[in-house]
Amino acid sequence: EPNSALGPEYRAQPQVFFDWLAMKISGLLTGHPPRKEKASYAEQIQQTVQYLEAFSQYCAKTGRQGMFFIDGLNEIPAGPLLGELIGLLPTKLPPQVTVVLTAPNYTNITGALGGRVKSTKVFSLPPLPDSACYRYCRRALKPERRSPALVDQICGKAKGHPLYLRYLIEHVNQTTDDALKDF
Repeated sequence: EPNSALGPEYRAQPQVFFDWLAMKISGLLTGHPPRKEKASYAEQIQQTVQYLEAFSQYCAKTGRQGMFFIDGLNEIPAGPLLGELIGLLPTKLPPQVTVVLTAPNYTNITGALGGRVKSTKVFSLPPLPDSACYRYCRRALKPERRSPALVDQICGKAKGHPLYLRYLIEHVNQTTDDALKDF
């Protein structure tokens, strides 16, 4: 959830991700949230597979391809948490389900992916030209934040990286004027 007050370390916990996935899929398939249960990590792995299989069957019946985006993997603090999150996902996804994992640097997270992502399936977004960065930044910033100096600063930090540019703009739009002095 982009506007959540809860940080990436909380959201990346396997139980939190599992609860979110169960709620989304169960709600879609039955119209009701699942029963809240405490499950061991091994049980969460098994149930994640079951939920994804059920979602895949639903997608097949409705002629769709299901997609999940797990964004900001780079924001998860170093340690076992990223591996535990990725470990919930099966090594082979059901046929009608695609999971898109995003991070600014594939090599920094490749170990945690545990071979689940083939290098042939990895692609990098090309950097945006400076002119596109500036146009997008001016358009996306709140009107009171559209100073040329701040736009220059944001675009300079983003260096053409589309996702980082979006994150920086989001940050600036949500930051108080006092906090912007340290930006």
